[in-house]
Amino acid sequence: MQRLRLWAMLVNGAAAVATAALFAALLPLMPVPDGAGTTAGRLVLAVQLAAAPAALLWLMVAAVSLSRVAGNAFNPIDDAEPRLYRINQRVLSNTVEQTIVFMPALLAVATVVPAERGGVLILAAVFFIGARLVFWAGYLIHPFARAPGMTATAVLNLGLLVYVISQCVI
Repeated sequence: MQRLRLWAMLVNGAAAVATAALFAALLPLMPVPDGAGTTAGRLVLAVQLAAAPAALLWLMVAAVSLSRVAGNAFNPIDDAEPRLYRINQRVLSNTVEQTIVFMPALLAVATVVPAERGGVLILAAVFFIGARLVFWAGYLIHPFARAPGMTATAVLNLGLLVYVISQCVI
């Protein structure tokens, strides 16, 4: 158990560092999106970007439904739920929870980020979707393999929140 704990700390630490480093490296390369020169324009962009997590959630809902059908578990009360269904349901549930943090954070960033850094909104949305897909794929491999995607999501959400709070306090 101690080796497993150490391994988990190393994997999560590496995922956290990789997420932060890659985000920081890509941010200066992001162009300013059209219309992102004003706060209103950035807010519109952030709302439009909400379609990406919504589409991912729709895909996850479909996966839950299909895995229930494939496992002949039509009755959610009495039928045994197959492993694939349970995985997809947990991925969906966790992604809903993470989206509830991500979207307000993204909208808040849109209000405080300088116009020349408006590309951060697109980069954050891409990272969020990527992290959630890594989480899902990892979960399908083994429950412990979900950690890099979970950590990447946590680092992104925390980073957005820390940025907004630091801009509001300073």
